[in-house]
Amino acid sequence: MRNTTALLLTSVLALSTFGCDKDSEGKKSDDKADKGDDKKAGDDAKAGDDAEAGDEAKADDAAAAGEIALPKIGLKGDAPAGVTVSEMMGSDMTSATANLGATTVEKGDDKPKTGEEAQKEADMYSPENAKVEELDDGYAFTFTNEGGMGTNYWVQVRRDIDGTVIWCTTTANTQEQSDGTLAFCKSLRK
Repeated sequence: MRNTTALLLTSVLALSTFGCDKDSEGKKSDDKADKGDDKKAGDDAKAGDDAEAGDEAKADDAAAAGEIALPKIGLKGDAPAGVTVSEMMGSDMTSATANLGATTVEKGDDKPKTGEEAQKEADMYSPENAKVEELDDGYAFTFTNEGGMGTNYWVQVRRDIDGTVIWCTTTANTQEQSDGTLAFCKSLRK
């Protein structure tokens, strides 16, 4: 829900500021048009530098990843830098980052016991790209579906860690968040 709300607010803000430099007839004012033309050459050169900086920032985030504690469920996991954990109705929930969806970790005794059961439950979402990965202590089920705001990336992981059944899940906005959540869920340990 937070991801959807944040995306909606971002979209509204972007739309509300789009076109602010236009006059009442929808044309750029002469001053702003001239400044825009002069600035374009510098912006084009800078775009390549910005892309490289973004790649470096992603690499730095991955390198700065570390262990976080999940106090409600009594586990630890490996997460990207900057991830925080909060309590949500008796379970642990991570904050979302570019590399991790907002992930819930809870006891999973009542969750589907097999990947096939999880697939059957997901049928109501019209899953695409469904994949079940068998783990030594459970399974990981991932799929996508199309929603009102675009593609949703689902991760559902059921594991038995030292006799406690754990359910680790997210519905992410990007493939990167989905991949990060899957890695996080697989990293859970006492």
